[in-house]
Amino acid sequence: ACVKVNTNFGGSDLVSSQGINSIEECLAFCQITDDCQSVTLNTVTKKCYLKNKRNGNGVSQYNQATSVNMACMAAGRSTTHRCEHNNMVFGGSVIGSTSIGTLEACVAYCSNFNLCESVSYNRSSKSCKANSKRKGASQTASNGWTSVNMYCLGLSNV
Repeated sequence: ACVKVNTNFGGSDLVSSQGINSIEECLAFCQITDDCQSVTLNTVTKKCYLKNKRNGNGVSQYNQATSVNMACMAAGRSTTHRCEHNNMVFGGSVIGSTSIGTLEACVAYCSNFNLCESVSYNRSSKSCKANSKRKGASQTASNGWTSVNMYCLGLSNV
């Protein structure tokens, strides 16, 4: 689950706001704020903290906090079709790679990297490459590869 109850994403604060009554309000605040990657809401003080890293500087248990990684929210969407670049591989900025079963799982893999901005996935080899640039440092036509810019999925401002 993307909503982490009793969890604090510590540090990496961009800005905070008092009087936020729900995690949904906190997420809406994040969506209209440049560079917001995650949020932590103190459910007792009703203060929402926007973070510039996907998990802040670290994750800890805190009974008064609820936190959400925005990349997790986008990665959990049922479709990536509108954002897919078919027969295209983004290269030159790979920060991680793994063998994984689906494009959607590759997108979820990327969501765990603070600097991941795009992925390239090969369905036949199950190869997933996470990139630090939105379209890699280069784009190469390559059969069997599908590439996705994470920000196309709605991770930046709405």
